[in-house]
Amino acid sequence: MTLMEKYAIAQAMLRFPALTIMVFLRTGIGYRLLNPLTLIAVNGVLAVVAILATPNNEAARPTDLLVFAMLSFCAGIYQRIRRWLELNQGIRQHSYSVGKSRLEFRWLPAFCHRNRRVARFIDPICCAIGGYVLFPYSRVLASWLIVSAFGLRVLEDVIYRRDLNRELDLVDDLIVSEEQASSVEHYEQQTTGKPQKSTSGVSTGVGADIREKIKSTMKSDPSLN
Repeated sequence: MTLMEKYAIAQAMLRFPALTIMVFLRTGIGYRLLNPLTLIAVNGVLAVVAILATPNNEAARPTDLLVFAMLSFCAGIYQRIRRWLELNQGIRQHSYSVGKSRLEFRWLPAFCHRNRRVARFIDPICCAIGGYVLFPYSRVLASWLIVSAFGLRVLEDVIYRRDLNRELDLVDDLIVSEEQASSVEHYEQQTTGKPQKSTSGVSTGVGADIREKIKSTMKSDPSLN
């Protein structure tokens, strides 16, 4: 695989650890993003790692990771049920939405509310700080929080660049459409301003010289009359 293909796979994999903390940090996560199989797979792996590490590494407190996995799964299922009820009530929402940050307080400056800066930066930073603070007390859980924070930052960056490119494409299409409309209007003004040559009077008969030759031939040969 090329370097870009490996990078794309790494981006796709990092969304799974990001999902385990999104269910706590976000509201309104999309229905299809909260796939139960995905929640079971990710949190199941965490649970297995915590169980296997417990007998040999009590100092790292892997049990905390097991509790975190259980709470993350329950929070994800709860939000999925909420989305299903909202869909049945006719509330329109994107099924793959990454949700709105719980830390997006109204008293924050307007700069933070634009371009999803709270979700893109503050959420990952707070998660990473939480992992750093917990590291002396629960190293396994703290390490996972730091990895999840990095995954959330990558996921938000991918979404931001995708949405930005889509908006730029729309602007480019609008500019091209305006230029095409201007060209068509300019051409129509030129064609309507100049008189068109009539093509309905094109002669389809015999020329005068040929007609005279036919007459002279008929006079010289009476049998043709």
